[in-house]
Amino acid sequence: MRDEGDKMVMICSVTGKPEPKITWFHGDKEVKKDKKTKIDKDKEKDKSKDETFWVHTLTISEPKKENAGKYKCVAKNDMGDLTANFTLSIGAPEGSGDITPEFIGKPEIVQGDKKITLQCKVKARPEPEVKWTRDEEPVKEEQRLKITKTNEGGDVYLLKLEITEPGKGDGGKYKCTASNKYGVLNANLSINYG
Repeated sequence: MRDEGDKMVMICSVTGKPEPKITWFHGDKEVKKDKKTKIDKDKEKDKSKDETFWVHTLTISEPKKENAGKYKCVAKNDMGDLTANFTLSIGAPEGSGDITPEFIGKPEIVQGDKKITLQCKVKARPEPEVKWTRDEEPVKEEQRLKITKTNEGGDVYLLKLEITEPGKGDGGKYKCTASNKYGVLNANLSINYG
């Protein structure tokens, strides 16, 4: 199984005569192709053994929690069948006490006197890593830009980007990304100067 960031790829190589028929299952339910699920087959040759085999791949794009669970690749022909098992974990394991990052309330922009604060509250365990970007470029702290992450207790973090004396040059699309080993959460906030 390969994790390609926004895709999860499960690979099953099989050989046999006649060519085995492959069926993928998620739990007990057969997996079918759709917009986010791709099932492919490639024919390969093992020159050292002069043997043909088939590489079957199941690719899930942008996997979500409902995609988690046990998968199996079942290869069947007249000679019998063979099963390869996979487990896809998404999010924190149940009972671990860990938490996939999630918002508490809506991200907001607070306008004060000579200051704009972009903020969001996130619940996560382990503690999330936080990145801010503006128009896809990383926001760097400087005299006027202050980035803070405050633990408010109970695995809740207040994430803030404070802009002192904001001007037209501070307008744009901001994104706050909070991540831990179980997931990634994005908040999009815009500052517009007309």
